[in-house]
Amino acid sequence: MLQSLRNFLSASAAPLRASPCSASKDTSVPVSTSATAAPPDLRGLTPAELDALPAPDSFTQFVVLGFPSCPWFQRAACIVADLNLTSDEVVPVVRQSDRVTYARQLDAIKELHPEASGHNSCPAVLAHICKRDPSTGRTAGTAEYECDQKGRFVGGYSELETALRLTYGFTSKRCNDTFGPIGGNRGCPVPHANTK
Repeated sequence: MLQSLRNFLSASAAPLRASPCSASKDTSVPVSTSATAAPPDLRGLTPAELDALPAPDSFTQFVVLGFPSCPWFQRAACIVADLNLTSDEVVPVVRQSDRVTYARQLDAIKELHPEASGHNSCPAVLAHICKRDPSTGRTAGTAEYECDQKGRFVGGYSELETALRLTYGFTSKRCNDTFGPIGGNRGCPVPHANTK
């Protein structure tokens, strides 16, 4: 299934705007990266300006699943959204649900990804590699992408944070400042779902 980059961004924009981490009025707080060359800052560009940008050949779609009362879910949604503001290599998709629905989703993830069998907390993060269809346009507004359907199980918040730091040299100062220290085991417990 092919989708345009704009469709990916549009599909994820509403849930991200509704999350507490992006509700801050001050969007000028710089995002901390350790990369040698700073990626272009995509904040403030109009849809037409975004459409005119060169389309990346591929990007990683991070899907963050969880329930909104979990601060680790909110923090995970915040850091992928922050990275997306400065990089065309990442597109976040945030899917929130109630605890029972999330428990069922987690059971389905465990069936598809045996390496997730020990994961019993919120959030759960998957990564899908999406590649540009070479027969489509070369700008973000005209390119279409196909993503691998199974994806890769990243883990929870800690594993996401480590993956973003190691892969992209990225940590989100804004999200860390917004949420401050959160105690606990870096995940919210999930009730067992009896889905069978």
